Amino acid sequence: MMYRDFAEIYDTLMTEFDYDKAGNFVDHFASEAKIEKVLEIGCGTGNFTQRLLHFKEITAFDLSDEMLSIAYNKIKNDNVKFRKQDMRDFNFMEKFDMAVAVCDGINYVLEESEILGIFKRVYSHLEDEGLFIFDLNTEEQFQGFEGSYIDEVEDVFYVWENFYDKVDKINLYSINFFVREGDYYRRFYEEHYEKFYENQFIIKTLKEVGFKEIKTFNGYEFEENIEHAKRIVYVAKK
Repeated sequence: MMYRDFAEIYDTLMTEFDYDKAGNFVDHFASEAKIEKVLEIGCGTGNFTQRLLHFKEITAFDLSDEMLSIAYNKIKNDNVKFRKQDMRDFNFMEKFDMAVAVCDGINYVLEESEILGIFKRVYSHLEDEGLFIFDLNTEEQFQGFEGSYIDEVEDVFYVWENFYDKVDKINLYSINFFVREGDYYRRFYEEHYEKFYENQFIIKTLKEVGFKEIKTFNGYEFEENIEHAKRIVYVAKK
């Protein structure tokens, strides 16, 4: 998904995701293993990359030029390499101790076959015993999103509408933005699609490519009861 104009106001709007909590969660599992090299999938503007800076080497990639530009200017650290790649066909000539993908980035992949491909690529890029930590929005989350929302944050006014297709399991975010520029507002429109994947499918696919010791959690808590989870976090070991 290319964010275009959305990139410049992404940080202003992404206030509900607790990056510190997610970072502490990742650190908990990383502390149980020798983690030095980290691959971040779908790094966006680098908000979570900032929570990874204590690791020795970080390679962070995204498909959006605009997002990467913001991340690059936000983080000046010799331990971080930013790259433009697509999570569906990324390729690096090295292996990592851990791969992470936060903020439901994988939900943006709309084909089951592509999920299998992504998991295969992650697996091939991990060292033995390497960790793969990622999250996915659930159907309960998408159904809770349904409706229209109007809000204003700093100099951004927006109308956000959500439509969840229960048959195709795809959620549409339809957003009209109005960004204040002096005495005027600049309007632009974005559409984003995310797909719900059954937990059983994700577990089955992870096992199919070779992952073991797969754990699931209700959000970035250490709660293993995911029955009514709005976001499921997966921790899988190669």
